[in-house]
Amino acid sequence: MNNSYLLRGQVMANKESQTTIGVVSFTDPRDLALAEEAEGYLKESHQELVGYLEGKGYRISDPHKLLKKTDGYFGVRSTREIERCIELLKQEGAACLIIGCWKWTEPQLVLRLVKELNIPVLLFTRLDSRWSGATCLTAVGASLWEGAPNRAALTHMRLADRMEGILPWVEGVG
Repeated sequence: MNNSYLLRGQVMANKESQTTIGVVSFTDPRDLALAEEAEGYLKESHQELVGYLEGKGYRISDPHKLLKKTDGYFGVRSTREIERCIELLKQEGAACLIIGCWKWTEPQLVLRLVKELNIPVLLFTRLDSRWSGATCLTAVGASLWEGAPNRAALTHMRLADRMEGILPWVEGVG
C-alpha cells in the first residue's frame, strides 16, 4: 500500500492550516416528537466535528455560533437561517463546506446553501441506527446531483463515521 497519501494527510493535519472550513448542520424543518433529543444529538455531533477539525489546526467558520436561535432547534431549518449562514460563511472566507447530515432534513435547504456558496462540499454523518443520518446523506447527495446548480454540487464528497477521512479532502480542496 502506498502510504504517501496517508502521510501527506497526517503532515497537513499537524500543521497550522490557513484553510477556513465552513461547517453547517441541518435539521428537520417540521415540528416532531423527540425534537429535543434529536437536537441534542445533532448539536453534540456538530460540536464534535468542529472540535476535531479545530484540534487539527483548521480555522472553522461555524454560523451556528452566531445564529442566536431561540426556537429550541440547533440545526438550520429555514430559508432565513440559510441566508444568514451564506452571509456569515462568505464574511469569514470559507474555502470549503462540510454539511452535517446527522438526521433528516429537507434536501432543498442544503441545495440552496450549496448553490449560493459554490465552494467544494463534503457531506458527513455518523452511522447511528437511532437517527436517519445515512438516509439524509444519500437523499441530500442525490438532490445535489439532480439539482446540479454548480460544479461543487456535482462533485461533492460523502463520508460516514471516519472524521480522519476529512483531512485529505480538505488538503485537496483547500
